[in-house]
Amino acid sequence: MVKIIAFDMWQTLADYPFNLYEEVLRVAKLSMKLQEFIIKKGKMGVSSDLNDKDRFLEKMKVMGVTDKEILKKISDLYYKAHENIFLYEDALDTLNYLKCKGYVLALITNVDRYAQERVLQLFPKDIFDTVITSFEIGYKKPEKEIFLALSEKYDIDPGEIVMVGDTEVIDILPALRLGWKTVFINCKGVVSKKADYTISSLRELTKIF
Repeated sequence: MVKIIAFDMWQTLADYPFNLYEEVLRVAKLSMKLQEFIIKKGKMGVSSDLNDKDRFLEKMKVMGVTDKEILKKISDLYYKAHENIFLYEDALDTLNYLKCKGYVLALITNVDRYAQERVLQLFPKDIFDTVITSFEIGYKKPEKEIFLALSEKYDIDPGEIVMVGDTEVIDILPALRLGWKTVFINCKGVVSKKADYTISSLRELTKIF
């Protein structure tokens, strides 16, 4: 019996007005795929004394982006994206439905403090029972430790937890390895062969749970 439903944030519940990382790759002219960029950026360690935007820019420099004009464009993209974060139209209705059904709702997300402060203010204060962020615990998805932070807190059977996310490598596969159930969401009709369920919109969760 499912007791906890954990959600990814980006491209699952909320999004930027444009794909920040795709735009950064385009502007920086880096020859790598989007997923490779996300994972590589996530593994980079830079000074924690910097603010989030400067840490992002520092990681770009480590990747070889040193042109000041390009770095200025990336900085502008960073601000534009974070100042215009929005929730998907069915996010709040779906979360409220699941909350009323008695499920514990959790958030497991790779996010910096700057983005977290902006996106969480879009949700009702008590909608999530637990919020687990990469910048707070020091691990990023797909590292198992960020998922274990949830299961260890509640000390329940792995099969009683569901992970909802839009990326197989980062959200679905790590959860499956821990014995969790999974829901893959993709609005473009892509189907996951790994997840227990594939949906194209959040409201479809109300038919499953």
